[in-house]
Amino acid sequence: MIEPNQWTTFANLVLQPRDVTAEAIFVHGWGDQRDALIALVGQCYRQGRAKLIILNGHEHYEIGGPGVSYWRSALVERHGVPPAAIQTIPAADHTGAEAEALMEFAKKENLKSVVIVSHPIHLVRAMLTQIGAMRKHGLDLKLYPQTLADIDWNEVIKIHSLTAHQPETTRRIARLFGESARIARYNQHRAAGDDSFPIATIEEGIEYFRKMTDVKLKIKKQKSKVQIKAERFDI
Repeated sequence: MIEPNQWTTFANLVLQPRDVTAEAIFVHGWGDQRDALIALVGQCYRQGRAKLIILNGHEHYEIGGPGVSYWRSALVERHGVPPAAIQTIPAADHTGAEAEALMEFAKKENLKSVVIVSHPIHLVRAMLTQIGAMRKHGLDLKLYPQTLADIDWNEVIKIHSLTAHQPETTRRIARLFGESARIARYNQHRAAGDDSFPIATIEEGIEYFRKMTDVKLKIKKQKSKVQIKAERFDI
């Protein structure tokens, strides 16, 4: 069972806007608002001095939808990303497989910092999965979540993930809070010894961000004495 205040705290930490610099940008495959997400990734690449954009190598990010080829073409043709800067992980059907593949990629390329991009609906669970996979693989990375800021949370959307038998029609806000049930369920699998669910708990996720924030707070206080605090998560 996830405590509501813990869920809100972690969602605040993940979804608040931030300006970050990292070596690479990793993009979780997601169908909703794909062109807005592509534009965000292009912006992150131009402004954040990343040397790589890492995409899921799947040709479809949801059943019936486009995938890596569409993303690669859009990033190059619309947003001026050099083709050589776009790398891929093996095709992954779900978040856990994406996270495990990213950790293998990070080991191979000796990455120390990665921006994690996904839709706001998905990013909370995606970050917990990335943190869990990072620990499973014995790595210590700086993972910075990045997502869209302007969302119509009441819009009805259809989601047909690669592992679902039927599409799901729902409001974005309902799917966001439904993610808490998935997080709880996947943590139960992990606690029972199922190694195929590399997901951190909400408490572990909060602690991860607090440790990262402590480092940044010390630097900021030395320079400007300005106190940093997370924004409220109102949707």
